[in-house]
Amino acid sequence: MRKKMLLAIVCVLLLVSTTAADPGDTLWTRTYGGSHSDWGHSVQQTSDGGYVIAGWTLSFGAGRFDVYLVKTDSSGDSLWARTYGRSRSDYGYSVQQTSDGGYIIAGYTESFGPGGYDVWLLKADSSGHLLRTRTYGGSRTDCGYSVQQTSDGGYVIAGWTLSFGAGRGDVYLLKTDSSGDTLWTRTYGGSSDDIGYSVQQTADGGYIVAGRTRSFGAGDGDVYLIKTAGEELPAVSIELIPDQWPVVVPRGGSFGFTGTVTNNTDVHHRVDIWLMAYVPGIGMYGPLRDYSNVPFRAYQSRSAHLNQNIPNNAPISDEYIYYGYVGDYPAVVIDSSYFPFEVTAKGVGRLVGSSDWTLTGSFLERSEVDLPTEFALSSNYPNPFNASTVIDYQLPVTTDVRLEVYNLLGERVATLVDSKQQAGYRSVLWDASDVSSGLYFYKLTAGDYSETKRMMLVK
Repeated sequence: MRKKMLLAIVCVLLLVSTTAADPGDTLWTRTYGGSHSDWGHSVQQTSDGGYVIAGWTLSFGAGRFDVYLVKTDSSGDSLWARTYGRSRSDYGYSVQQTSDGGYIIAGYTESFGPGGYDVWLLKADSSGHLLRTRTYGGSRTDCGYSVQQTSDGGYVIAGWTLSFGAGRGDVYLLKTDSSGDTLWTRTYGGSSDDIGYSVQQTADGGYIVAGRTRSFGAGDGDVYLIKTAGEELPAVSIELIPDQWPVVVPRGGSFGFTGTVTNNTDVHHRVDIWLMAYVPGIGMYGPLRDYSNVPFRAYQSRSAHLNQNIPNNAPISDEYIYYGYVGDYPAVVIDSSYFPFEVTAKGVGRLVGSSDWTLTGSFLERSEVDLPTEFALSSNYPNPFNASTVIDYQLPVTTDVRLEVYNLLGERVATLVDSKQQAGYRSVLWDASDVSSGLYFYKLTAGDYSETKRMMLVK
């Protein structure tokens, strides 16, 4: 396709004067890109007086389109450029410099995630080296158009979703922690198309979202302004964490996950807990299991390890989504959690006694959340790997955590975690696409605990 391009659209940076004498006069312009189409969609001045631009490129990278990040000095001269993506189309729509001097980028990706397109969040260091990525969304198209770092060190993303909500498309608002793990999501809109293009945190801790609506207003499309309340946890929350990532299971096989339900208030609650799956070609299926009228004391958590069997005749697809809900079954949802999974063709024999979705384990068998009794750093998996691997560790107490990767020369090549984290079991994905093959060391520092292990990258 690139050879057929006749017109190159070039990423342009333009600086204009705001002096009293000549307001708005051009001081200089710069262009960035190659022989094909390149777009700049977001720009911010950085702490060193230069600029950072995010967009996408057809001239460089691994895929059809790739996220394009350009860093310049104060005169607009390019210091470095990075591309992110794989074989399909990936777009960058918003960039902000973060408090650690690195960058957070939001857009959407066709190369990763369960849907046709999924919201893509990328965290890079001050040199543009990729530290981690996250995708968000369901089985259809979901796009991220704006990202901001929030006062708690996490991130808020605004965009558009076809997977969730009430209409043909709804405003999609996501809040994450500093590692990009989802804290909550919200959708806004009516029966037609509604899109969020920009988000900012407000002085009261809430959010203001600007976009476009076709569901409301006087015209075919109107400006849509949404003000949300400040940060509040749901009265009772649920979190599902799979044993390994990504979740790939053969027909007739099974996968494990830990579910945790927490009462975040100082009063007693009784709630229903239920689990469902989105099955390609069928839609929402379930409940696979439901637990009725489960009691929770003030600030109590219940945690359970569950195992989900996959029928021998399940459709082969990478578009499955596993959901957990808490509320009043089936109509009232207080909170939800989900993760995607893939079912492959390789069978492992017939399920005993059932060809259906069989779920074992119960939230009623263990009344308190299980926490680790000691610090530990596990061996990464897979190992050797290409080009990403998962690192697990456990924290018996809430503490400051730093997880870093070093090469054989003792040079730090990535900082995967640098934040305070609560006690529990943690997993981090390292995408090593931008570094060369070889032996690497990963080091966990948590309070007074420190441990180092090694891993092999083979490309």
